[in-house]
Amino acid sequence: MFRLNNIKRIIPAALLLGGMMTGCTDSFEDINTSIKPEYSTDNAIIFDGEHYDDDINKLISPFIYEGPYADYQRATNLFHDIYAHYFSHNKADFSGSSPNYVYNEGWIGKRWEHFYYERVKEYRSLRKFMKAAPVWNAKAQAVADINFSFLTSMMVDTYGYIPYKYVFEEDITDFTKLKYDSEQEVYTDLFKQLKHASTVLAGVSAAEQLQIAVESDNYYKGDYEKWRKFANTLRLRLALRISNVDPVMAKQEGESAIADGVFTSNSDNLATHSITQENIYYLCSYAWLDAVMTKDLEIAYKTWSTSLDPRCPALWYKTGPEAAIREGFDFDKIPGTTFGEYIGHRVGQTENIRHSTENVSIIKANANTAPEGWFSRHREVVWLGYAESCFMMSEASLRGWAGASMSPKAYYLAGVRASMEYYQIPEDAASTYVSELKDISNGVFDGSDKENILEAIHKQKWLAIFPNGNEGWAEFRRTGYPRFLNNDNNMSATVKQGLFIKRIRYTVKQHDYNAENLPSDVYGADDRMDVRIWWDVDNSNDASGKAKAQNNFR
Repeated sequence: MFRLNNIKRIIPAALLLGGMMTGCTDSFEDINTSIKPEYSTDNAIIFDGEHYDDDINKLISPFIYEGPYADYQRATNLFHDIYAHYFSHNKADFSGSSPNYVYNEGWIGKRWEHFYYERVKEYRSLRKFMKAAPVWNAKAQAVADINFSFLTSMMVDTYGYIPYKYVFEEDITDFTKLKYDSEQEVYTDLFKQLKHASTVLAGVSAAEQLQIAVESDNYYKGDYEKWRKFANTLRLRLALRISNVDPVMAKQEGESAIADGVFTSNSDNLATHSITQENIYYLCSYAWLDAVMTKDLEIAYKTWSTSLDPRCPALWYKTGPEAAIREGFDFDKIPGTTFGEYIGHRVGQTENIRHSTENVSIIKANANTAPEGWFSRHREVVWLGYAESCFMMSEASLRGWAGASMSPKAYYLAGVRASMEYYQIPEDAASTYVSELKDISNGVFDGSDKENILEAIHKQKWLAIFPNGNEGWAEFRRTGYPRFLNNDNNMSATVKQGLFIKRIRYTVKQHDYNAENLPSDVYGADDRMDVRIWWDVDNSNDASGKAKAQNNFR
């Protein structure tokens, strides 16, 4: 089973260029050899050849822990984190691949494999187990349902149509010819699952609290009330996601989620705590120097307030010699050099790709486990947090949804404050930054232009949910905010020049073995990556590649 300490420096695997594959390396399965996929065929409570009998925690633990953490660099950091413009990639071997909108089966294919070959298998086993073992009550099942809904939401937002309904069919026998379900069908069921789970978890007694072992629940240590709030906050996230395509359902689900209770502090944050003390961003940026600050982040940190965003020096090193940076030295400006500046790298840039720490910023970390530098090895990774919840409430208020009782501006300021609090920014620095925010001083929230207000909300929301590329990319596709610099070098055959990438194509195995069920009528025979998925109703750019006015209030 995958663990973070199994992460190795990656060597580019089979690159799929315009539908054609080349060779592969670094111990990846040779995808030029047709290998029949093994879907979840658990007719007994068995996983990896081990019988679980009455110990449900052996399934709960990997199901919760691995989630979005598994194979993170290949499955997320080299795709979602780039497309959210959180990281640019600083390695010559990456050129002509995912940073340039080219599909790489050996990398992103891991996301599909982990979900369908492991997480789905664990979830189906958990459902079967809990049904057969009365000691595991409906509340433990609700936790499993919430986690599976969370994982599924990231899959549907990545690919669009996905196989989904079969997961709940106990008598299914053929896992090689799975039918695809539309995003609308998946979202509709996710809302039902999350609402039901929240209802089940309401009013948990102390005797029921630890049905799941503390050590098996990497997120909330068996705290059902926190799981319930997570279910509601996730439902609010998904409700806003469909606000442009189905505003009636969005309002209904969003208001219900708010009424049931969303996050109220950073103590509610959903976060993975690395069991190996190897934070994924520490590895990708500080240890390997592969992931660096984007030019978009540099601009945001330096220009969205009169003063430098204090999260910038908290999260990133100034440029300087690598050896000195690794000793913890934080440079001041040295005349005649780039030393002592915060400098970003253009997403997709292929010229001078292997920048050193002397001319591009890496995340602030330290090799030991002491909290010196935010992204030290011990740091948790937040997938859904209180700051994001505040910004969601700000948008809900802007849309006039019941339960969002404060003004959009009040929730917006609460979101900025929550982000500063999470990153442990000193009060004086946080207050100075907030007082000098240009969207506040320019009176954006005092006007009646909802689109301008929404853009202001999403600019700060984007900064607050850094470095969660899953959500950053999804929200950029939905709203068009913040306005990113165009990809510097689009080399994709299935993303039109001037457009941003909109989805990930399906795996080679799906094309080989399940082609008759692929939604080719939706994404085309070449499985295009510039086709918008259901809730993404418009492009951010016009045909000439220039940013265009957005319409998020339909």
